[in-house]
Amino acid sequence: MHPAKLVKLPHLVDYMIAQGMSKNMKMKVALMLVQTYKKFKDSPEDNKICMQCLAKIMQELMKK
Repeated sequence: MHPAKLVKLPHLVDYMIAQGMSKNMKMKVALMLVQTYKKFKDSPEDNKICMQCLAKIMQELMKK
């Protein structure tokens, strides 16, 4: 089993959220995360990390 390659992704997503991204930028990040999920479909660890990050972005998108 290989170590997760996306271990730094949650920190990046948290940083981007803290910077006050526009709704459009949040949508772009969400789409990028979906693509990343597909790319790492054979790695359960990376998929878990990606889904956690996607959940954070989706919560931000639902805020006003």
